[in-house]
Amino acid sequence: MLLALRGTTATSRALRPYVTVINGREPRPGTNEAMVGSALSPLLKSQSALEFHPGHNIDIVGTFSSGGSSHESEIWLDVDFLRDIFKIDRVSSVTLRLTEPEQLAQLNEQLARIHDVDLEAKRESDYFSQLSRGFASLFGGIGAVVAFVLAVGAISATTTTMYGLIAARRREIGVFRALGFDRRAILFSFLLESLMLSLTGGIIGLGFMFILPFVTFDIPDAIGLTRVLRFDLRPIDIPLVLAASITMGLMAGIFPAINAARVSPSEAIRQ
Repeated sequence: MLLALRGTTATSRALRPYVTVINGREPRPGTNEAMVGSALSPLLKSQSALEFHPGHNIDIVGTFSSGGSSHESEIWLDVDFLRDIFKIDRVSSVTLRLTEPEQLAQLNEQLARIHDVDLEAKRESDYFSQLSRGFASLFGGIGAVVAFVLAVGAISATTTTMYGLIAARRREIGVFRALGFDRRAILFSFLLESLMLSLTGGIIGLGFMFILPFVTFDIPDAIGLTRVLRFDLRPIDIPLVLAASITMGLMAGIFPAINAARVSPSEAIRQ
């Protein structure tokens, strides 16, 4: 398991005010002390020390939260300590905060004038989005295939259930028809029953969706570093699930309902 190490300075917390220490304390500058993200902490099984380089350990003194961001999959420790251990005189990236969002274009213009190195400034959200784009497409594709297969299975199961109900209640349908209920009433009654079945399934599915934010998965990112993935439930997901349930209920119930509406009263009662 490759872990993401982030070198920090005394101004790192001021740069990210949304980061809060939820357990322990902050590392002291210039030492081998570190704090780990809340998403990564369970994977380390509450270890108080890690050997991340031959002959060199880091002491974990705290756990931090960053509002669910990717930083919660990282280990933060002093940048000078990291550079001394790995014998490097450079950094892979620098994070800074602009006073105005519009200054990003101006910053890139100034970086373009530096001919010795190829530098580019981008928003941190865009940077992490670019890193996770491949995984997002992969999970999106897998999710779409799984959702399609499950939807076809749910429609088939509901259709089979409705045909079975109609066959078992054929005499009852004939009695209702003889009492004066027209075909439209029979059709809507069975269609409503199909909708109730599908909505029940949708509500049960929502119950599982509310559990998902509490489940985490550790996966490698685009450069092989371990990232902890957590699924978030958006407010718009609730009406989308209910709308999908209603749609599948209509698709599964329309043909059985039509079949029930065509039942002949005399033939059904004689059976």
